[in-house]
Amino acid sequence: MRQDQYNYPLPTPRQGLREATRNLGLYNPYLDTGKSKSSIGVGLMWLAFAVVGLMVAGLMILNVGIGGAIVGAISAIIPAGFYLALFL
Repeated sequence: MRQDQYNYPLPTPRQGLREATRNLGLYNPYLDTGKSKSSIGVGLMWLAFAVVGLMVAGLMILNVGIGGAIVGAISAIIPAGFYLALFL
């Protein structure tokens, strides 16, 4: 008798890392058309990020001074590369 006659699930074949991460929301080379996505919404989103970023930087400089802002930015950027590497 065959295994699927008893309604048992068949074992899934072992996948490599690329196949396992295909549907995790990461970059999918099979869906890449080579065209860049450009729209007014993406531009407005980047503009909003820039405005908020400049506001935060300005408030930080006003509160702790330029020296404190530079030290804080450097101490935040150094571990960010490590955490980004873990995520990717």
